Amino acid sequence: MYVYSVAHDPLTGYDDVKDDASIEGLTAEFVDVDGVRTRYYDEGSGDPLVLLHGGTWTGFASANTWARNVERLAKRFRVIAPDRLGNGMTDNPSSAEAFVFESEVAHMEALLETLGVGSYHLCGQSRGGGLAARLAVRSPESVDTLTVVNSATLAPEASGYEHRRERLHAGKPDDPDSATYLEDTFRHFEETLSYSTGHVTEEYVRAGAYMRRRPKAMETAAVLGSDPAEPYWQRETPEMDRWQRSLRESMWETNRRIVVEGALTMPTLLYWGTDDPTMPLRSGTALYDKIAQHNPDVRLYAANNAGHHPYREHPTDFENAVRSFVGTFDR
Repeated sequence: MYVYSVAHDPLTGYDDVKDDASIEGLTAEFVDVDGVRTRYYDEGSGDPLVLLHGGTWTGFASANTWARNVERLAKRFRVIAPDRLGNGMTDNPSSAEAFVFESEVAHMEALLETLGVGSYHLCGQSRGGGLAARLAVRSPESVDTLTVVNSATLAPEASGYEHRRERLHAGKPDDPDSATYLEDTFRHFEETLSYSTGHVTEEYVRAGAYMRRRPKAMETAAVLGSDPAEPYWQRETPEMDRWQRSLRESMWETNRRIVVEGALTMPTLLYWGTDDPTMPLRSGTALYDKIAQHNPDVRLYAANNAGHHPYREHPTDFENAVRSFVGTFDR
């Protein structure tokens, strides 16, 4: 298994990063959720809007991905953006066997209950889009609207998927002994996934690397055998196999309920960056077709000149689209 190590304190040299790894002038909060210390942003007032970030189990993936959007959206909503279980600065599951997708589902449901959130608007990107859809089909009475952003986890796979993924990993940093390996790796993937790269700021990269260097994130990497620069689908460990199997089974059941039972009853917005190198627009339209069979209140918004994180590249456009969509179906 892969364990990243350095010859000194792994957090040395991060004096410029806040202890809570918050960025863009935000301040993160922490709450105990059934023994799991959970990091989240909580800004604004009004109807709750829950933002679920993408990425697989790692310190890199965190609510910081929404940092450019939180303050603007907080003018209309109470914005809650947590680090998913085992991601960012949220604690890992209690055992290696619990590194499964349903643990994330249970943790998120428990977090919202802990924060006193009953009904809410829900938005998820990439892996977080799959989690959002899972929550929505399990508790449709709680989800007022659903927004899914560029989610390969939920959408049908388009042809050439593995080729596109291989292109993403081409040119990745290859020297794990470099003092800036984690920063370089995080920056590489964020920029490669993007149409324009101005949103990949030094503050964002440094905070991501800081979280990835923490002992909790190193433990995650040790459990899953996850070198941050290695394609996750090539990692051959029992723990990674268990995780992948749990995700496939959960998404199969979620899609079955969407297609067969019409379980996504709430208004649903698919917001898609058209220049995503991993998840083309045709996957978004295929997901739209699935949902539209039973749901007349599904909409597809195609954001031009935008990659896998369109809300970061075009924050004002994203926020206007979400506010307008929610306003159209405000209950």
